[in-house]
Amino acid sequence: MILRKEVFQRAIRIIRMSTKATEHMEKTSNSWRSKVVSEAKVVEIQNISSKVKTLRLQIASKEFSFLSGQWVDFIIPNVDTVGGYSICSSPRYLHEFRMLDLAIKNSSHPPAEWVHSKCQVGDTVLLKVGGQCIWNPENPSQWKHTLFIAGGIGINPLLSMILSIEETRKSKGNTSGDIGSSVLLYSASKTNELIFKVWTILDSFNFRLSTNWPRLFVYFPLQQPNPYV
Repeated sequence: MILRKEVFQRAIRIIRMSTKATEHMEKTSNSWRSKVVSEAKVVEIQNISSKVKTLRLQIASKEFSFLSGQWVDFIIPNVDTVGGYSICSSPRYLHEFRMLDLAIKNSSHPPAEWVHSKCQVGDTVLLKVGGQCIWNPENPSQWKHTLFIAGGIGINPLLSMILSIEETRKSKGNTSGDIGSSVLLYSASKTNELIFKVWTILDSFNFRLSTNWPRLFVYFPLQQPNPYV
């Protein structure tokens, strides 16, 4: 699908002129941004905690790409405020399926409020990639031995990096010698705020080996004394 000229012009106009609650645009005003703006169709919505929804988005533009750690300007029809959300899926997933995932925490910020109260499967938004804090797959030293520390919703960009690293390890198998390991320290105030529980079970708050990725170790320190609250 070729991005329509009027869609592109509207995205640029919103990015330049948004003045209401523009924390994301202000904080990232000096950050690198791609020139590509793509339509993205919501194809799946999931509640992964009481406060967080994930959106799976089908990307229209074939020129749209990103590196793990980057975020998107999230432009919603008829909403003047531009959201900013880190991508939590891997670039390989986009390459293979032309889709990406975002995890968005509920708040009074207009884009987040729209996601949690109005967004439906089939809705279309506009995305523009930005950000310079990335994992570079061309530099093997960046993934041989890695430590990630995340709290709550802040795991999003790190999850994309972890997925990319583990996909790289899996593709190399045991033929490349020592392919290293990764450790994730993931904290939250309560158990129900540990999103992406693909690695978790309630009694697993110890340093342990991930069954999905044998080179990934995960530890879940909680701020709340009672992990079942």
